[in-house]
Amino acid sequence: MFYSIGFGRIFAFSCLFGLSLPANAQQSDPAFIASLLSPQGYVNAKISPDGAHVAVIAFNGFNHALIMLDTATMDSKIIGKAERVEEGFWILNRQPQDIIWIDNEVMAVDFGAQIEAMNLEGKKIALLAESLEGVQMIGKVEATQEQSVQVLVAYGTSEKKLTSIDPKTGKSSRLSTPDSGKLIDWAFDKHGQLRAVTMQNSSFWKETNSISNWYRKNALSAWEKLEEFKVTDDYWQPIFVPDQENSIVVTSRQGRNTHAIFRYDTQKRTLDEMMAGHPTEDIASITGLKQTFFESVSTQGLFRQTVWFDSDWSRIQATVDLALPNSVNRLSGNPKTKVLVYSYSDINPGSWYLLDVEKLQFTHFGNERSALDRKQMHKMSAFTYPAMDGTAIPAYLTHPSNSSVDDLVGNEKRQPLPLIVMIHGGPIHRDHWEWNSEVQLLSQEGYVVLQPQFRGSTGFGKNFETAGYGQWGLMMQDDITAGVKYLIEKGIADPNRVCIYGASFGGYAAMWGLIKTPELYRCGISFAGVSDIEYLFKDDSDSNESRVTKEIMRYTIGDLKLEKEKFDQVSPLKHVDQIQSPLFLVHGSNDRRVPISHSLKMKAAMEKNHKSVKWLELRNEGHGISHINSRGEFYRELLLFLKQYLKPDTGQKEPKASPP
Repeated sequence: MFYSIGFGRIFAFSCLFGLSLPANAQQSDPAFIASLLSPQGYVNAKISPDGAHVAVIAFNGFNHALIMLDTATMDSKIIGKAERVEEGFWILNRQPQDIIWIDNEVMAVDFGAQIEAMNLEGKKIALLAESLEGVQMIGKVEATQEQSVQVLVAYGTSEKKLTSIDPKTGKSSRLSTPDSGKLIDWAFDKHGQLRAVTMQNSSFWKETNSISNWYRKNALSAWEKLEEFKVTDDYWQPIFVPDQENSIVVTSRQGRNTHAIFRYDTQKRTLDEMMAGHPTEDIASITGLKQTFFESVSTQGLFRQTVWFDSDWSRIQATVDLALPNSVNRLSGNPKTKVLVYSYSDINPGSWYLLDVEKLQFTHFGNERSALDRKQMHKMSAFTYPAMDGTAIPAYLTHPSNSSVDDLVGNEKRQPLPLIVMIHGGPIHRDHWEWNSEVQLLSQEGYVVLQPQFRGSTGFGKNFETAGYGQWGLMMQDDITAGVKYLIEKGIADPNRVCIYGASFGGYAAMWGLIKTPELYRCGISFAGVSDIEYLFKDDSDSNESRVTKEIMRYTIGDLKLEKEKFDQVSPLKHVDQIQSPLFLVHGSNDRRVPISHSLKMKAAMEKNHKSVKWLELRNEGHGISHINSRGEFYRELLLFLKQYLKPDTGQKEPKASPP
């Protein structure tokens, strides 16, 4: 039995979008857009150690529920629902968020502000942790004498404490850490003993912030500082402490271009042998650390790839990949009995399968975003294009015809289409080959969508990332420009119908694109964009409340005291008079990362200079969209704006500037 979600809810989403569409927007498919908006479906699943059960968290658009699936019969039942709990002055909205199997009969379930141990029927065994400031499960400790779960208890943002808890009794014991700042990373040995930590020191009396890595030989030994770094250094991070004496397994890119896995020698205090690495891609994850060898290593370039060193798992992976091609298929469970498969792709936000290895049965039992028709989704292809200096820039392209860039180049029958250049935030961030609701929304409307991974993006090596430092509006923007020109040159994009759109840093790039290369863009869309780099260092954002974040900003963007003139030269707010195309400004009223004042200043300047500007304030939203109503409103206004300014070309561009 699936957690009841009902067709009425889908209809409600459809009405939310469809009833307020004006006549000139009738081409949009309200049912399709409603399916993009609907979050209902399975959002998490974990298989028990013996493979007899799968615990599932489902969402119906309002609340989450905990479901138990019997893998022998594939029958399911709800064992827990969201609930509002009042305890004295506490009012908690308990929603199941994560699951850890302790053994075959007991689970630890994260409800947000509370973590409980419960049995297969959903009966509470013990309250493991509780805090209004947040608690987070970090994993199971495979203790030799007793079973327990490690719980990371976070008291606000200033301090984190690790606690070992027995899930059957609720008894807890605090794990000691060095008295040297804020705990930000940690590593255990196979017995569940905390043996290595990373601390962040932001002492008021120090001009710079520091990172220190610590180690102890056993749970009773004193902590020993191994190394200290600047927060802007490439410091190594502990992952696991193996049986090998004086060793820590760490991730690092010191002395190399990509993140790799190393053995760290605690006596020599240096990186020793590289255990796993890739020359051009970062190591994204590893499994099997508590054994004598890695089970698997995954890398994350343009596509995620996993290599198994265990023959049983390698065989299962090959079998699943054959059954679910063109997908990323992540496996868990036991390769000899039952395997849980989570599969996702560019056209599938996620699906869950159970593989019974002994019976050779492969059963699909749930989807994320179950209202979506996967057959209506458009494929995302990966490619590279040359920057102005010849550097290869990674990118993703989604075309309404489902064609790849290679297929489109040289195809004389196809016509160039309007292009949306979609810029990611960060900018020390990246896009991934995965399902994206906005990409699907735009491609369904007939737009080509380009997602350039310009210099400064992560995941493609240290050299590529650091090449973007200090390059706001400069080389990073040139990389975006080169991508647009490449698609125009290849006949994929209509040169007269290009719009640039982005959020956060991407919003900045959208505004700056209208100024730096006005001939390229018919319109621009900035969602929570930075309008003035000088103001970025002075606003009331949460970033400016953190000394660590401010130091990283100075390192990656530049020093305001030394480079104000450079910042002014590439700040949209300082060059509004040069904007020639319409601009759509969108911002959440409660944004703490990039305050709404950035967009309000830009709106006022646009109006003062008699420029065409459209404004949308999303009430009760922060740095992004968390409410379905807000997303529906944004999608509606986004499509109206694009249809107004990306009409089929009539030989002339839209008027350069019309009063709002």
